[in-house]
Amino acid sequence: MSVKEKTIITFKRYFFITGLLGHIMLIVFLVLRPDLVDKVSSKVLSKYYASAKASERKEMLKFPSLQQEIEAVFSTWQPSNEHSVSNLHFVNGKPFESLQIALKSLNDGDTLEIAQGVYSEPFEVHQNRLTIIGRGHVVFEKAAIRGKGYIVNYADDLTIKNIECRGVTVGDRNGACIRQEGANLTLEHVYFHSSENGVLEATDKISKILIYDSRFEQLGRLGRAHGIYTNTAELYIYDSMFIASKSEGHEIKSRGPVTEIHGSIIASLSGVDSRLIDVPNGGKLVLDKSLLQQGAMSSNGQAIGYAQEGRKHTENSITLRENVFMFDRIGYDSMLATDNQFVETVISQNIIVGEVDTPDLDNSNLMYESREEIGFPNYPFLPNAWCAEQDKCPIRTQSQ
Repeated sequence: MSVKEKTIITFKRYFFITGLLGHIMLIVFLVLRPDLVDKVSSKVLSKYYASAKASERKEMLKFPSLQQEIEAVFSTWQPSNEHSVSNLHFVNGKPFESLQIALKSLNDGDTLEIAQGVYSEPFEVHQNRLTIIGRGHVVFEKAAIRGKGYIVNYADDLTIKNIECRGVTVGDRNGACIRQEGANLTLEHVYFHSSENGVLEATDKISKILIYDSRFEQLGRLGRAHGIYTNTAELYIYDSMFIASKSEGHEIKSRGPVTEIHGSIIASLSGVDSRLIDVPNGGKLVLDKSLLQQGAMSSNGQAIGYAQEGRKHTENSITLRENVFMFDRIGYDSMLATDNQFVETVISQNIIVGEVDTPDLDNSNLMYESREEIGFPNYPFLPNAWCAEQDKCPIRTQSQ
């Protein structure tokens, strides 16, 4: 036998023996430490699926930035025509050239009208039954008082109309356009955006927050700040928009005994938000005639969370009626996540689009596997037909 043949035989024996030993060791490892095998395989699969999801999400993004996406889907907010432009401030009709002097003159029951302009002078409210109105395009920006918010309200029955607020941040990452520490707040046609919280409520009084025809956009901070965050107040929202929360914030977080949302749009688009609606302590939840869209980049698979931090209210119920739900998130999604205790629930006449885990539904609810099946526009656009019968529809016409 030649040297070459002996060498070949030697290598064959070597690989046979090492291969056999390797397989024996692998079998022993599988028998003795199956937990480590599970961990390793789980990590490998997690990395694979995470990479696959990231790739799918990237393919869904149609615009270079979230702001451009918002502008493509929704019309631009405009100040109300009901409040004409003024270059002077007024308190009960009396003119002031200085906003600070006007603020110092306020008494209970007054109406403050603020001249058009951009302001960075945050203030406190101590007068009850005060009404603040923007005359033209009034913007509060990039400032906070007492490390809390642009307006810190200690009084009762405050009404704010026709104001834009943006860029409010504070050291504890929980700043707000309005920090509500009194009882009862009414907002009409306000635009709060690009801040930590839109409204942060923390009062020990029996209180209600009413929101009409308003827009909350790109709000949130590290999962602690949200579009609106109430702690004890009842919350009522009408004909408003909560869109594209950021930094894992919820669009709406309400701990109070009542949360009602009517005729409104709550949409992630491609924002890195968390839940669309979080009602962590239960209570009465009513959602009707609204459009909800969970986006591709949402960090939480639960669209609505209910009582997941413990129930604190005597009345607990859920009503979801005549809504449109759109699920665009990649991964496992849940329409409604509860604490798994009994709660009186009515879910009827909703349209549900996308692959999602739902509670038991009756035949009044319609389910579609995809946007294409129902004829909705491609992601991220929304169905303009949802608000076609309203006096004004914020969804742009290309979202047919």
